[in-house]
Amino acid sequence: MGEIANDVAHVLFQVAGYNATKRIVSSNLAEVGYDARTQTLEACFKNGGIYYHLDVLASIYHDLKDADSLGRYLNCEIKGRYRYARV
Repeated sequence: MGEIANDVAHVLFQVAGYNATKRIVSSNLAEVGYDARTQTLEACFKNGGIYYHLDVLASIYHDLKDADSLGRYLNCEIKGRYRYARV
């Protein structure tokens, strides 16, 4: 079920005009994406949870993609610092 939710989120993310998505290697995250126009970061988790973090700078998204541990970076640098919506 989580894989289907992530696939649906990926399609919706693309349809919404998000210009950068990346499937990643992580124990918890399935995919991250970023829309530079709206400064929205999308985080799709393997358990099916999908979050949009708002007003995130592009540099934060790039740092997330380059982090040794994406989950740790998300928890320390994004979670609790940016407004978000769970989809």
